[in-house]
Amino acid sequence: MRVLGIMAVMGAGAVASCAPAPVPETLDFPARFAPGTGHALTRDGAAPVVGTTVAVTGPGYDGGLAAKELAARACASRGLTLDSAAVGRFASPEWVFAGACA
Repeated sequence: MRVLGIMAVMGAGAVASCAPAPVPETLDFPARFAPGTGHALTRDGAAPVVGTTVAVTGPGYDGGLAAKELAARACASRGLTLDSAAVGRFASPEWVFAGACA
């Protein structure tokens, strides 16, 4: 019986560790911009996107969603919009969204 209680506690901890990392509320994170070409996912497959590449530092390899939200904020700070279908890649220590800001 005691083993089942330990397993239940371990399982609850595993589920809690899957929660996404919170995204910082401010734009106080490193971001860099450069011209670039990347890809966006479409119904017909990958399509090229040409625009401004944004790279954000902060979220780790498993923080893609948080990185995309930070990238969207960084683009907005420059009056640009992040293509939500753009594909990002992790190039330690940053997430790079090539051509994703327009």
